[in-house]
Amino acid sequence: MKGKRLHLTAIIALLTIFSQIVGADPGPMVLFYNSAAVYESDKTSNAALPIGNGKLAAMVYGGMSEEIIQFNEDTVWAGAPHNYSHAGAAAYLQQIQSYVWAANSAGAWNVAKNNFMSVPLRQCPYQPTAELRLTFGHSGSNYRRQLDLSTATASVAYTANGVTYNRECFASYPDHVIVVPPANPAR
Repeated sequence: MKGKRLHLTAIIALLTIFSQIVGADPGPMVLFYNSAAVYESDKTSNAALPIGNGKLAAMVYGGMSEEIIQFNEDTVWAGAPHNYSHAGAAAYLQQIQSYVWAANSAGAWNVAKNNFMSVPLRQCPYQPTAELRLTFGHSGSNYRRQLDLSTATASVAYTANGVTYNRECFASYPDHVIVVPPANPAR
């Protein structure tokens, strides 16, 4: 009897903990960094913070003395418009499904890759369209670069000569713009 009571108590404790976790506030959905992204002139950095609205996009590097923002637009990409469909792909669907139902993922992937997926298999990448360089002529401390996933806003904050600077960038789909307001010093 004592073992059953201990087991029941453990289950109640776990359920109580899980119920509190499920109802917990997940907190801010923010990616943050303590340094700027490294800029390389021949490519877009995966460390820069992306903002975009489906048509326009930008990579925000987050520099203190110099901010670099690379832009792209959906018509600037490496390739040309064409039909990506694989001719005769539908004839292979049943074979792919039978491999999947037989738990033969390698066979399913091989048939899909060679006869079903788009041609080419990967879409050509977007290309940088332009760069905006803002020079501030100072550097500072207490640096923070972040991407707020709930507002899709990239921001940079730091202190220089006793002044805290905040810069926010975002894209607006209805307005078809990327907004880069001037740095906002707050004393």
